[in-house]
Amino acid sequence: MNNINYLQVLKNNYKLVLAVVFLVVFVGLLVTVFQPFKYRSTTKVLVIQTGEDIDSYSALRSAEKISKNLSYIIHTGSFRQRVLSSQTLEHGIFPIDPVERQEAWEKAVKATPISDTGILRIDVYLQNPAQATILAGRIADVLSTNGAEYIGSGQIAIKTVDQPITSNYPVKPNIFLNLGTSTALGILLALGYVLFVYHEKEELVEMDTLDQAIAEDEEKKRIKEKKEKAAQAIQKERQRQQDQEEQGQQDKKVFFPQDQKGEMETVPVQINEGRVSAGEGVYGSEEKREEEEDAKEFYKMLFPEKE
Repeated sequence: MNNINYLQVLKNNYKLVLAVVFLVVFVGLLVTVFQPFKYRSTTKVLVIQTGEDIDSYSALRSAEKISKNLSYIIHTGSFRQRVLSSQTLEHGIFPIDPVERQEAWEKAVKATPISDTGILRIDVYLQNPAQATILAGRIADVLSTNGAEYIGSGQIAIKTVDQPITSNYPVKPNIFLNLGTSTALGILLALGYVLFVYHEKEELVEMDTLDQAIAEDEEKKRIKEKKEKAAQAIQKERQRQQDQEEQGQQDKKVFFPQDQKGEMETVPVQINEGRVSAGEGVYGSEEKREEEEDAKEFYKMLFPEKE
């Protein structure tokens, strides 16, 4: 497997990376701008466990548990009704529909117990900073006045330790957080896209190379087969021509005495258009002439019609 220089791949595609990052950041800014800007008002209440027969450690653990219970009670319908019954709050802050009002209340009010303290922190988020301050103070007042009713014990006391403090600027949406998140997301998407496309191209190149190699092998096989067929055809043609030449010749072998001792020796005699010529003898010109005459006599005996 080839080693991939990812840094070089990113350098070669830096324009694409920047384009993806800018696009994601731009979308994130659009989403941020079109969200309603909200201010935050924060207040804190302290839960105190009273009683003479309880030690400080148990009282602290009990106060922590009570503050956690109160963080859930704040989101109940009865508690919300008591808070919104105040004349100081403007009507229309929350929807009239019960379901929509509950959803809006949960988004606007956040209650968080602080560990090992028995303190409950309450954050209110509204578009109107003045109304956010009033709502935070109203929640703390209801807890201080009627908190014991929701716990079911008279041995607790709830006191406001921090009056509502409202931010001077909107805290929702968090522009810097959204910008940083969009930038990080854009970088991840750009890197992933560039590397994915690069690997896709590499796979396509490898597939093309493999297909080309297979095609070349097949072409070589076809050329080899053609050469073999051509060689066979040439061999057959040569054999056919040779057979025709052999059929066109009328060579025969006759036997007549050539040795003075009377032994029979084979002498090639060519018969062509009534002419007879014997092969060269071994006894000189006189012997050759005699052999030719004998061959002519033998020819007359074989083909009397040529006479």
